[in-house]
Amino acid sequence: YLMLKQTLKKLKYFWEEFRNKPLRLDYNPKILMCRESQRPIRRHLPCHKEPETCKWIDDYVKPGEVFFDVGACAGGYSFIAELKGAKVYAFEPAPHLIKKNIEMNHSAIRLAEEAVSNEPGKKLDDFASNLDVLPDHIKIDVDGAELAVVQGAENCIKSTKPMMIEISENKEQVLSLMEKHMTLKSVYKREAPNTSNYLFVR
Repeated sequence: YLMLKQTLKKLKYFWEEFRNKPLRLDYNPKILMCRESQRPIRRHLPCHKEPETCKWIDDYVKPGEVFFDVGACAGGYSFIAELKGAKVYAFEPAPHLIKKNIEMNHSAIRLAEEAVSNEPGKKLDDFASNLDVLPDHIKIDVDGAELAVVQGAENCIKSTKPMMIEISENKEQVLSLMEKHMTLKSVYKREAPNTSNYLFVR
């Protein structure tokens, strides 16, 4: 019994060591992510399922530009933009993972622990005004709330160069609003039903 107890204690120790050891992002090994950042079902790290979003950031984002990551989740795309030299603002109402990853990477990402919508005080334009900054690039991934985000982001959309939006609901309304200001360049189908990423440019 004593040997079993000691073995279980060792196994628990090694499990804790394994669980707390950071992972490196496949797209850029310089970026560390806590193990909880893995997808709970397919065990993918953030960015694994959207290489085109990573490429968009690499191709478009320049040092000194401002990058808004709306629906940042664990922060994978925020960190890629930061490594490109951008000043990154991440918006995430469930910030547990990204806060861990910001600390792990000694990152200067500015985190707003808020959900963005079309309500007064919650609009992206309101956040931008309070921060006294306008974005050069915006990424939006908000699981069906994209129409409300776009409705509250007119000034930000006018200032941005390219935007990547994941659209899963209210597609026609979102596209109609976006095409008043920008041109749709590319569409990337996602694994989820009726969901695609839309790249808009000037």
